Amino acid sequence: MKPFIELNSVTYYHSNSIGFMSSTNRILNKVSLNIYKGEILCIVGESGCGKTTLVKILSGLLKVNTGVVKYSDDLASSKKSIQILFQNSDELLNPYRKVADVLYDVKANEKSLEKILSDLNISESLLESSCGSISGGERQRIALARVMLTQPQVLILDEPFSAQDIDSKENFKSLLTYLRKNQKITLIIVTHDVSLIENFTDRIVVLFGGEIMEISDAKKFFNFPKHPYSKFLLSSTKYKLPIEFTNSQFEDTKSACPYYSRCNKRDEKCIDDIMIHSEENSYIFCNNPYLEISTEGK
Repeated sequence: MKPFIELNSVTYYHSNSIGFMSSTNRILNKVSLNIYKGEILCIVGESGCGKTTLVKILSGLLKVNTGVVKYSDDLASSKKSIQILFQNSDELLNPYRKVADVLYDVKANEKSLEKILSDLNISESLLESSCGSISGGERQRIALARVMLTQPQVLILDEPFSAQDIDSKENFKSLLTYLRKNQKITLIIVTHDVSLIENFTDRIVVLFGGEIMEISDAKKFFNFPKHPYSKFLLSSTKYKLPIEFTNSQFEDTKSACPYYSRCNKRDEKCIDDIMIHSEENSYIFCNNPYLEISTEGK
């Protein structure tokens, strides 16, 4: 299948200068990833691993320093074809404006508006309310409706489940699944909470220190995670262990793998090189000798 979006060896960094001193903060390093039309792809990892930077690059908000981002002809022809809904984006709604005015800011015909309201289960009676008088869940749906009125082909959601109770999270996942099916869009979800996406996503991308650790079919990931960091994420969720948060720079710049200093499977080979293990569209970037699958050089 031809990729909808293709990233080839994408690196992103920014430089800091104070007087005569300068430093480079590298946030993404040689990230390669294919995204396919109609899938739900979840990007997981700790805070500071580069998830939000990656989706900003996918949406065109940031330009890569090195590497290439390729879009299908359909996506390349329209700037509105990829939309991103940031964490707490409902707070961007002016509390003094009517819901209807916020939605009518996006030029759309009545038929389109009626369909979006129906798909998102938004009552027409809500349109005359002020954005400040409705609930947090309703504001999130209004923010999502505003984005959907642009008729995107790819919808990116950055931490969409934050500050929600369990029932609200499950309802929102059902809503996103319904949108994927009925609006025929591709969904890219960013989250640090792995427990939320089981039985929801098609594929999972695991990031650490600005690099991909694993790309996997969701069922395989939850049943048999292969990268040591993937196993750590799942055990942290299952047993309620505290996650050690990192900053966006690599923890260990002296080794080929950014997870080296925390990995219980590390050996001397990890200092100089990382192998790519591949198996049925799953890719694990690791020298772990216990991975009994085919390998190729990185």
